[in-house]
Amino acid sequence: ATLDTDDVFKANSYTQSAGTGLTKFDDAVTLSGKMDFTGTNLTLNAAVNSGSTIEVTNSGTFTTAAAGDITSTSTFTQNGSGANSLAGNITTTNSNISFAKAITLTGDVAMSTGAGAGNMTFTETIDGTTANTEDFTLTAGTGNITFNAHIGNTKQLDDFTIESAQNVTINKIFKSDNFDMNNNAAVTINADGKLYIKADDLDTTAGNAVADNLDAGTGEVIIS
Repeated sequence: ATLDTDDVFKANSYTQSAGTGLTKFDDAVTLSGKMDFTGTNLTLNAAVNSGSTIEVTNSGTFTTAAAGDITSTSTFTQNGSGANSLAGNITTTNSNISFAKAITLTGDVAMSTGAGAGNMTFTETIDGTTANTEDFTLTAGTGNITFNAHIGNTKQLDDFTIESAQNVTINKIFKSDNFDMNNNAAVTINADGKLYIKADDLDTTAGNAVADNLDAGTGEVIIS
């Protein structure tokens, strides 16, 4: 079955506990409380604003269009077994953002947990749709960012920018056409991690995050 809302959707909260087809929102969704989706495929073609948590437990594909920006005053959690196809931004208020499954960027995407605490955790791979095309920008404030799987290893990202974070941990291969660190976050590369940096992206001036706070440990840094 398909649930397709073509008009503005406003409610205290939205809870879906099952579904084998597609749930699609084509116009803005405004919730004073939580959004809790459990089902197969979820598509957001317009903005979603939630006054509480957003949880996506998808067994199929979770898709956001470029206009499908998500704003939550609390956490955003993707914990289903299905993949994610993203073009919309995700913003929380000093709260965690986490993805359990692989992400494919179909457009430029920015994610932010705000200026304060709020961690970002990416458990599986992140790739672009077309090599060296899609940008990914992360702002974690005083929170930490952890990458547990390959980044850009199949379809390399274009500009990968970390605007802020306390600590950044790379546990697998990390590739992008341009890698920018705009704050003094500590970058740790663990045993299976490999950070690929282009020579013209390497800035060794004082205060540069990659130069000053890079701990490769038993991982690798490859400069090309």
